[in-house]
Amino acid sequence: MTFECANKSKRISDWKRRGVIVEYDDWEGLYEYYVNTDNCDICKEIFTKKNWRVLDHCHKTGAFRHVLCHRCNVFDRWEKYDLILKS
Repeated sequence: MTFECANKSKRISDWKRRGVIVEYDDWEGLYEYYVNTDNCDICKEIFTKKNWRVLDHCHKTGAFRHVLCHRCNVFDRWEKYDLILKS
């Protein structure tokens, strides 16, 4: 098993353990979206070692929401973004 494949399996297992739910059980698609997203879905900043990429999900339903930078995830900036989209 290659490093990339092992890392992928570990990442998906971690998401499942945390209760993330993805439509149609498409873990491969979610993983590809996650690794190929270079900028935060909210603030559009490029991911860095200090402001890394995270998979955001609803802690009540488990539903995947966004690929965010650490800052936007910690400060719940997705809430304002989602309110704007729903308006």
